[in-house]
Amino acid sequence: SGRLHRATGDAGVATLVNFVTGSAALLLGLGVRAAAFGVHVGHWPGLGELALYAGGPIGAVFVAVAALVVGRLGVLRLGLAITAGQLLGAVGLDVALPGGSGVTFATLIGVLLTLVAVVVSGRGSA
Repeated sequence: SGRLHRATGDAGVATLVNFVTGSAALLLGLGVRAAAFGVHVGHWPGLGELALYAGGPIGAVFVAVAALVVGRLGVLRLGLAITAGQLLGAVGLDVALPGGSGVTFATLIGVLLTLVAVVVSGRGSA
């Protein structure tokens, strides 16, 4: 995505290519499953559970933002920052949601080390 953005100057192109490729792969997988087992659309979540479908638009925004910032941060630092963000989000959900598995000290140390890795990876860069 970063290379497409650099070549075209437009993060929208990278997002579109990612969307088209991902959609084609999902449709191919659905076709294989339909041929093997059939498709039971009645079991899919309905409009009452729209939050389950939010991943698509969120993913498209993520790809566009990643394509824009990878040139400035670099692949390593962007990857570490994404991982750190996911870990922080997971800890937040474990703490906030009822029935969460709880957060151990070792988990917090792991998240802290990941945040340190983000900072260390940026040292010496302009």
